[in-house]
Amino acid sequence: MLAYQKAAPQVREICDRHGVPYVKENVFWRVHKTCEIMVGTTSMRWFPEKAEAHYLELDKEIEEEKRAARKSKLL
Repeated sequence: MLAYQKAAPQVREICDRHGVPYVKENVFWRVHKTCEIMVGTTSMRWFPEKAEAHYLELDKEIEEEKRAARKSKLL
């Protein structure tokens, strides 16, 4: 629980940056949904490949910018 409280602001910021909705649900509801997925009574929502490719490309660009910034600090 403490790790979630520490990570939540960072996760929310990442979601905002990429236009992904940040959904906060009751922990018991999340456990219930996870169990349903694990036993096969339901499945996870499908994420469109086009959108996934877009977000992966954005992540790649951000990581390249971070590497360039770190490299310029070393020089």
